[in-house]
Amino acid sequence: MGSLLFCLCLFVQAAAAQRLVEASVVVRNQPGAAATLTREDFRVFDHGQPRGITSFQVHAPGEVRQRPAPLPPLVYVNQAGGDAGPSGATAILLDALNTHVDDGAAARRALLKFLGQIQPGDRVGVYLMGSRLRVMQPYTGDSQNLARPLSPGAPANPQIAGVEEMAALFSGNDPELHAYGPAERLQHTSEQLVQLARNLGREPGRKNLIWLSGAIPVAPWDGDPAALSPEMARLARVLSDSGIAIYPVDAAALFAPRKRRAGEDAADRLAALTGGRAFASPDDVAGCVHAVLAESAVSYTLGFAADAAGPALEFRDLRIETAGPGLQLAYPRGYLAGPAPDPAVAREREVASAAASPVESREIGLRLELQESMADGRPTLSLHGSIPGSDIAQRPEGAGFAMAIDLSCHQMTAEGGDLGSLAFPLAATLDASRAQQLRQAGATWSRTVHPSSEAAALRLVAYDRNSGRVGSLFVPLPRHADAGPPVLTFRTETNLALIRFQAVPKKGEFITDLRPEDIQIKEDGVPQKLAVFEGGRFYPRKMPIEITLLFDCSGSMAMAGLINPNVFGPSLLDEFENVRLAVYGFSDELTRLTAPTRDPETLKAAASGIMTVEHGTTPLFRTIATVAREAAATPGGAIRMVVVFSDGESYPSTDAALWGKAVSDAQELGVALYPVTLEGVSPNPHLSDPVIHSPYTLPQLSNTRMERAASRGLFAQLGDQTGGQGFKGVVSSEVLPNILRTLGHQIRFEYVVGYYHAPVSGAARRHRVSVEWSGAGRGEIGGGTRTVVY
Repeated sequence: MGSLLFCLCLFVQAAAAQRLVEASVVVRNQPGAAATLTREDFRVFDHGQPRGITSFQVHAPGEVRQRPAPLPPLVYVNQAGGDAGPSGATAILLDALNTHVDDGAAARRALLKFLGQIQPGDRVGVYLMGSRLRVMQPYTGDSQNLARPLSPGAPANPQIAGVEEMAALFSGNDPELHAYGPAERLQHTSEQLVQLARNLGREPGRKNLIWLSGAIPVAPWDGDPAALSPEMARLARVLSDSGIAIYPVDAAALFAPRKRRAGEDAADRLAALTGGRAFASPDDVAGCVHAVLAESAVSYTLGFAADAAGPALEFRDLRIETAGPGLQLAYPRGYLAGPAPDPAVAREREVASAAASPVESREIGLRLELQESMADGRPTLSLHGSIPGSDIAQRPEGAGFAMAIDLSCHQMTAEGGDLGSLAFPLAATLDASRAQQLRQAGATWSRTVHPSSEAAALRLVAYDRNSGRVGSLFVPLPRHADAGPPVLTFRTETNLALIRFQAVPKKGEFITDLRPEDIQIKEDGVPQKLAVFEGGRFYPRKMPIEITLLFDCSGSMAMAGLINPNVFGPSLLDEFENVRLAVYGFSDELTRLTAPTRDPETLKAAASGIMTVEHGTTPLFRTIATVAREAAATPGGAIRMVVVFSDGESYPSTDAALWGKAVSDAQELGVALYPVTLEGVSPNPHLSDPVIHSPYTLPQLSNTRMERAASRGLFAQLGDQTGGQGFKGVVSSEVLPNILRTLGHQIRFEYVVGYYHAPVSGAARRHRVSVEWSGAGRGEIGGGTRTVVY
């Protein structure tokens, strides 16, 4: 994915001192729902304090939303409410993850019976919870469209699960489900509920989740939120913000009458907390669904201004009253208030979750317009996007307001595989006048992309660092039969894990005659099927190799004697046709001087551009983590190396705490780091008495000299930790060619092997991968280990 244009036009809205809270209320009288109440009939108490109702809506059977004007060709939006029909939505979640096989089979039969009874106008969707979330049918008012994908023998759709897949899950044929322990089940349950809640949360009107499950593992959050695990706190926040009413249905009771079991009290509390109710003794699924649809046919949405969030996550109880006699109210019993999640911890997980989810996230509204053209014989797409100002959070900063949204654009195969992504931020700090303009105009941006010949869709993800909210948008790509050859000569799915190694005998030169049967790949000790084997005399290297050169241009570095723009060809490019080089410089900010290329003139201009990077401070480890992510974001399979030329001294002092992030990011992305510690340079003028905070064990430093030494030590370890190699050298014109010759020697004598790991599902875990001899072996294997995360 390439970029030729980046234009950002931003306006930022003023930060509000109060938060708007909306609650969905169902009112029942003796005959049924009450539909004649007004704003004046309700009273709202927030944490015991009376609140004025600032917004009021009634959703009744007679309410029909106007169908918006059709979107122009190649324009896409992710906002709910785009179709005509009554407000609100009901999702049925069939839980194979937490349900016994016998109970699930009964639930499945009852669900299939119900599907034929859906009435026109029922906005019902069906979802399947297993090792990952499956969509059997997004919510819709079209009963014919609902039944068709669920019919046995329906045409295959990689994005839609069918009856056969549902039957396989509940027949016990998914080995992943049997291997999960309680902690893993809770983790997968939480992840899938988050994805579903973010899809339904912006839907206007009443939102119901009918959850058919043998056991509800989610604990209510109306106690002390500080006692929640990070996983549960994330889920509780998203469910609280979405306003979804949960209706647990005991799948076991569909099979046979029985006594109450452990965990049902938690289901009752969860239902009451969200404004739903539990079905502990259901007769059938149809009865439960029809009961939910009937009692929520009339609902009210009340909005009020709550006090601004404090420094800690807290539960604020909510009480809603009405003066009418004989009326019963169902509404959420409270909501969570607190600071937004730390973006340094949450951003990557939330972006990955939204990119992998089978449903769009609608917490942030996204609109995208495509414009097609051809450049150099291949298709080019100009992307023009916008975000409503009301969906952009901001925080006070000085005399103005700051907004920060991270956008990423992912190229997807027709099967849902991720071919790579390109990330870019939308950030600004503006005065109050322009902040007000954002409320009216929103934010717009533009970018140009060359789609891969294998890409069938784009997936746009937006993460708001100030609020923690997420938006995603699925965009089908036009197909071009005459688009010419693909941009890259080699491309693989993102679940191909590549490992590099060398075979070193006890005496003599490197072994160059290995064959696939000589070695094996193990993931967590389990042998894997070999998918790639390259290297040596018999298996030529074809896998692309992308080497990123990162130059420290801070005030302590003198780069004039280091850069020789004429060394790339003789050292690497002339010998290896599959090698491409990228060049970056950094000081206060990171500057990309060229993306991976083989063009000598482009590389020469990039090398000369190093001298134009303004001198400043050295956020060393933060920058390395960023470059590792950018290196891995290029689509397709490739061997990726990052060579860092620096004195190893980081500034500010808190940057040392990001050493672990640089290591873990490189490990997870398969990027080998090559730190080059340069000596004979002037001390860093920015360093002062340090305060280093790191998750790794470091000495408590009390002076600048010790801090410099610790930083250099951490820098030098990057190679050993990531499968690369550390170097030392005095700044001179010989450093760069020597390093490139060393990399060429490694490429010449190393092997590259790979295997396809399991598809990504649920929350990611780390897996250790190693290359081992199949038999007795012929020496030592150098390298041959890495971490894979999925």
